[in-house]
Amino acid sequence: MEGSGLMIKQRVRELLLLLLTTPEISVKQLEKKLELTSSQLSYTIKKANEFLFEHNIASIEIGEGRILFADENKSELTKLLNFSKRRDYFSKKERVLIQLLMLFGRKEQEFIGIDYLAAILKVSRNTITRDLKETREMATIHHVTLSQNTNLGFYFIGEIKDLQKLLLETISTALNHYFSDVRELIGTLTEEAEVLYFQEKIKLLENELSVRLSAQKNSELLLLLIILSRSDTIYITPEQNLSDENLRKMNDFLLEELGEKFSRKENSSFISLFLLSSTLIKVDKENKDFKIDRLVVNFIQLMEFSGIYFDEGDQLKAFLYQHIFSMYYRLLFGFQAENPLKQYIIENYYGLHTIVSKNLNKIKELSPFEISEDEVAYLTALIAGNVRYMESKGEKLLGVVVCSYGMSVSQLLRLELKKHFPQISFLDGLSVSEIHKLDIPIEIIFSTVPLQGDVPVFIIDSNLEKIDFDQLTVAVGKAFPEHFGYKEEQLKELKDVVNRYAKVQSIEFLMAEFEKVLYRQNNHSLKLKHLSDFLSAHQVHFKKTVDSFDTILDILASGMLIEGSISPNYITALKKEGFHEHLIIKDGIALPHIKDDQHIYATSISLLKLEQPILLANEEISIFILLAADEKKEHLRAFEELFCILENEKLYDALLQISDYDSLNKVLKEVDVDE
Repeated sequence: MEGSGLMIKQRVRELLLLLLTTPEISVKQLEKKLELTSSQLSYTIKKANEFLFEHNIASIEIGEGRILFADENKSELTKLLNFSKRRDYFSKKERVLIQLLMLFGRKEQEFIGIDYLAAILKVSRNTITRDLKETREMATIHHVTLSQNTNLGFYFIGEIKDLQKLLLETISTALNHYFSDVRELIGTLTEEAEVLYFQEKIKLLENELSVRLSAQKNSELLLLLIILSRSDTIYITPEQNLSDENLRKMNDFLLEELGEKFSRKENSSFISLFLLSSTLIKVDKENKDFKIDRLVVNFIQLMEFSGIYFDEGDQLKAFLYQHIFSMYYRLLFGFQAENPLKQYIIENYYGLHTIVSKNLNKIKELSPFEISEDEVAYLTALIAGNVRYMESKGEKLLGVVVCSYGMSVSQLLRLELKKHFPQISFLDGLSVSEIHKLDIPIEIIFSTVPLQGDVPVFIIDSNLEKIDFDQLTVAVGKAFPEHFGYKEEQLKELKDVVNRYAKVQSIEFLMAEFEKVLYRQNNHSLKLKHLSDFLSAHQVHFKKTVDSFDTILDILASGMLIEGSISPNYITALKKEGFHEHLIIKDGIALPHIKDDQHIYATSISLLKLEQPILLANEEISIFILLAADEKKEHLRAFEELFCILENEKLYDALLQISDYDSLNKVLKEVDVDE
């Protein structure tokens, strides 16, 4: 399989991956997804069939406006697409990325000119000249100048931090979107022996530090080692070379194992910074950094003070430790996290995002840093995957998400899939290597990369906005009709009715749309309540003043006790706890609550507004909100809405001024956090 048959163009690869992802996809859908005209798609299918013929796989066929590809061929195609080797053809974007990486890896006196680049990339001088225009534009965006002179050819000029950012972003872009394996760059940036050498060193590093890199981070580190082993440019600033125990330990190991490989030994520190600011999976759960562990405990405590309780505490704590560890070092070293799903997370989980942001900014050790929305969005995704949605009842399929893009992306994919497929019980996300070691009988896999095996695999994009959940639901529903309902008979009946009474442009397209509707009908997850659903008239109280915290609790609990959602012991426990400063969630507003599964029978929320504030913990409090939350977490959307009100100055002021139930309702109607 070493021959030219594996030199597969990117467009053909994308087409073949879509055939694995979306069975029975229509021609029109394929044109839309690949952004091709009809003639371009025909040409791409022709080239794909040439590739398939060369490897003794049956060709792609088109019938009634749909793409047909036999199921029995999919295993062999998956194996073929996973077999990544060096390539001789690169698209324009791939050539630009390779040019950037080659320039980062150049030695000070090394000449890199147009002829050299043309020879390496096997294209003409004119093609390289056109490519360099885009290469220069990409560098300029990061405040880096691509210069040229007769002695040195092309080289970069820029501040070290700008060069760092451009280098790391180039590596990430190359391996996230264009190259599935560093070995595809053999012959341009590296050789087979060098790849194998650094892969062995990475294994030693993982063992030494008791960590495991995700497949994506492993590839990024490998490529970074290849680049920095050649370059004699220093890519680290003096202020980043801090006196930090973790940095020192990692740097000592790198110098011992790879010291002779670096032209500038200072660049081993840059490798250390890259690793510390990456999300590493801890293998040795006991050997933790004390300051980071303390940050995690503090953050979880603050979230629970805000009424967000966590299940699977040890597991979530491990996830949070891994992410907060890397976040801390990104903040410390001035590295910027870029979260491609930031906007999606903020728009879909705005309330939870608000709560996470508020509590991160309360942590003393993080106060010197400005925590970006990207970082907050990563943590929001992690937490959402663990606390947001209730499981529906009944027999379920056992499924797993396989993702090579890190924990936050994996958790967010898992969360969205749980919402769309209540028929599936999802284990935590796994890496490609972990799925093969799993001894649990998994029935369905959703993966961002092709996999081999007997379990049905559905390929999904790591970018949620690119996933066609309707199409995916149909594909999964057809594979597991006993869990999704048998739709074939209904579709036949609908088709007969349409044929009898209507004329349509394409009966096949219409049936495809009917199919999506039918599968959607029994595919809705359990909905969460709004804050207004909990705060009905009998749970809202207005008083002029009160004499004690105990009296406040008695008033707040009165409606809950009547409806039987709590036992008196819950209020007794709250009285015993007393009032503490951490119950104050905003100036003038307190949230009495404790986690008590034994004495809470159903989730309930009540509110008390005092005309004259009471002084507690040296603070004047006029609004008290009592939370009694059972294990179902039905209050989560309501609390997202509450914190949206608190973080909106206009709504917060309006809440402080409420004087009756109608005025409260006006505030509640202003906020609506959807699932």
